[in-house]
Amino acid sequence: GIFQANLVASASTFVLLLPVSLRRLSLSVSGRVLRDLLRFGIPYLPSTLAVVLMDVIDRFILKELAGFAVAGLYSAGYKLGTFMALFIAAFRFAWHPFFLSEVKKEGAKELFARVLTYLLLACFAVFLVLSFTIDDIVRLRIFGITIFGPRYWDSTVIVPTIMLAYIFFAAYLNFVIGIYTEKKSEYLPLVTGIGAAVNIAANYLLIPKFGMMGSAYATVLGYAAMASALYVVGQRLYPVPYEWKRVLHLSLAAGLVFWLERPFHHSWPFLARVGLVLLWPLILWVTGFFDRDEKQMLKAGLGRLLRR
Repeated sequence: GIFQANLVASASTFVLLLPVSLRRLSLSVSGRVLRDLLRFGIPYLPSTLAVVLMDVIDRFILKELAGFAVAGLYSAGYKLGTFMALFIAAFRFAWHPFFLSEVKKEGAKELFARVLTYLLLACFAVFLVLSFTIDDIVRLRIFGITIFGPRYWDSTVIVPTIMLAYIFFAAYLNFVIGIYTEKKSEYLPLVTGIGAAVNIAANYLLIPKFGMMGSAYATVLGYAAMASALYVVGQRLYPVPYEWKRVLHLSLAAGLVFWLERPFHHSWPFLARVGLVLLWPLILWVTGFFDRDEKQMLKAGLGRLLRR
């Protein structure tokens, strides 16, 4: 029913917009342009298939090795992890036109490096907030009904791990610059194929020992492998001086706060856990993560917020 409704809606939109579109279009074919489009676009077919495979194959392997019930629980938790995916999707829509418009400007590489740092900073903020509050979210009652059925509440255990996998995907999106600037999309099937292969192998290795957490770990390894492979390729095509010390700094600080919260996750009240998230920017501040300009911007932003 949902598929049919989407099909009808899409078909109706197409029919309504077709007359308007045809009046503004003229048909002309350039062999050279068509050839360039196909050369760049065709590698996306196997590449996209590999990414889709990474997104769905774990359920089938989990069902085979651990049973239908475990696979269903995992699938529910995976959907909760897509909160991070939605955030990254918003970045993705803005990122491609942004870097393509900036790539030829002076200082573009340094700008792209800073974008990765700030992107990961935002991703880890989302990671910590959702990791600390996801159990409260699924139990939230609206008109006496919870967002998630009680039998799926245990699925929240995989949510932080799935979100970590999506953080690696966010890095992957940043590393794609060279593919576009040098028009070398033929590398993408290899890159995504490596990620899919690592994901599948890790599922078979880890599920027997860790159950559905093994599948979540495999997802992290798959996306990490894909991001690493694209980084190697991208740096050869379009070297970017990424701020790896700062990336490591913010990652370790986020990991520390996450580790400190775990023993108290089910015993501390909601506001206490939310407050613990604030420990992360405090650690970054006192350990010198932010430079002088960033501190001034943060102070100014905080001042405007407090004056409201």
